[in-house]
Amino acid sequence: MGEGYNYSTIQSAVDAVPRNLAGRGEQRIVIHRKAGDPPWIYNEQVHIEGGDEGVMNASAQDFMLLTVAEEDRHKGIAGTGVALSKTTGCLLNVSLPYTRIQWLDIKGGNGDAMVECKANGIRVENCIVHDNENVEDGGSGIEITVADVIIRNCVIYNIRGHGIIAVQSQASAIAQNVTVFNAGDCGIDVRDGATLSIQNCISMGSAVKDYRKWFADWTNCSNNMSSDSTAPGTAYIRSASAGNQFLSLTPGNEDFHLAENSAAINAGALLGGFNTDIDGVLRPETENWDMGADEKKGEDINQVVDRAASAAGDTVIALKPGLYNDGKIEIKGIIEIVK
Repeated sequence: MGEGYNYSTIQSAVDAVPRNLAGRGEQRIVIHRKAGDPPWIYNEQVHIEGGDEGVMNASAQDFMLLTVAEEDRHKGIAGTGVALSKTTGCLLNVSLPYTRIQWLDIKGGNGDAMVECKANGIRVENCIVHDNENVEDGGSGIEITVADVIIRNCVIYNIRGHGIIAVQSQASAIAQNVTVFNAGDCGIDVRDGATLSIQNCISMGSAVKDYRKWFADWTNCSNNMSSDSTAPGTAYIRSASAGNQFLSLTPGNEDFHLAENSAAINAGALLGGFNTDIDGVLRPETENWDMGADEKKGEDINQVVDRAASAAGDTVIALKPGLYNDGKIEIKGIIEIVK
């Protein structure tokens, strides 16, 4: 773990970061696999502390990055890469400004939230946050109580409380291309004076509301989907069926990659600041981005032809309009191939 030094736990690597970040640039902690098959589980709670008790003088230029080695990252599905998992407490408690968290599979915990953002400028990207433990007051996936937080390309599901909640008057956040499913309270919630910008998000199957604002404000919301009537902003899709959007909602085998005919495909807005999805696939595959954490990847033409050729019956193979070969080939009309 780490570049240049090896540590047995994530927390020990975090604790080894210099106390004063001024002028030091990016302080990168790279988490590697453990022995055996995935998931490679780190059974611990991680505290990334700022201020007098922790690291000082973090900035947009001098910050801590907690990420996973490229070859050990999840594949957009829980259980396929490095995981942070523990049954008790908050799994990631971040009070160091401008910290960036990437590529973790985060499971469990019974605290107020699985990931607590307690300092300005935090980013959580390409993470899977799921299946927290039974908590008396619910327990959220990601809780935001500070300003300038960004949540991108994350999948959040099977949460006892809120998927994402921004709370308190000083809190402000942006959620972009996030997928939330099966929250025991609200999928994405903003309340008590907080502000939240929501773009290209999918929130479905929530017990209370997929999106809610309570004495708070949405800002700059567009291109969001819900299974109820609450998707905010412009260019929304409401009252959609979750079963039609994703590859699998089977408990224990969830796969939130987009289904072939999902309404989220090509329904998102073109955004700035990032250009990939939860798997690292470039956005967009067509002229517009997809909603949610996944950007639907075009099939390989050879695979389509081989699959159709091996099927019984028809003597004509029809290649339908769409994207193929990772979006490099677009078929605009039906191509018929005689077997």
